Amino acid sequence: MKKSISVAALFALTVSFALPAHAQSPEPLDLNIFVQLAQSQTRDLINWKVGDSMNYNVSLGFMGNGTMVKNVASEEGGNIWLHQDINIMNQKQTVDVLMQRSDGKILKVLQNGQEAQIPDSKIEVVSTNFDHITVPAGTFDCMHIVANTDQAKGLEVWGNPDMTAMDGSLKEIVPTQFGMTMTLELTAFHKVQ
Repeated sequence: MKKSISVAALFALTVSFALPAHAQSPEPLDLNIFVQLAQSQTRDLINWKVGDSMNYNVSLGFMGNGTMVKNVASEEGGNIWLHQDINIMNQKQTVDVLMQRSDGKILKVLQNGQEAQIPDSKIEVVSTNFDHITVPAGTFDCMHIVANTDQAKGLEVWGNPDMTAMDGSLKEIVPTQFGMTMTLELTAFHKVQ
């Protein structure tokens, strides 16, 4: 049975990423959709710490390969700033996202220092199941989620926030509007104790 839920209720972050100038329309780059569903022991949905970080290899089909590094850069009241450095085929971009700790609501998005539109699309979870996956950062038991958004149908995420950091995303497969598939795989992470 399919359920339709809001981004803030289940997913910690949805960021729209504008491809390099030669691309025709924005594509989702980082849909970090694995968040702990049962957080009864904590008050806030987002319990990440300043200094937490995750590194990824990014493959974007014929457009090439690259990297992404994301980290919790700072805290501002009950909110956190998430910073991402993205480098695909020597096209560099930074994305900064201000998020409310209590519910994961995105308050502000900056792309290369310029304010960008806050994503508001709904996410439809198609299926969830337990899985086991190997990525460059290691082998993990995880949750595998298949979902649809307004921009991507058949999005897949494998995650384990308990054994890694932040949202716990280990691998993501994101179909794009250009018929390509973008794949992110975790290469390293740091969790502040």
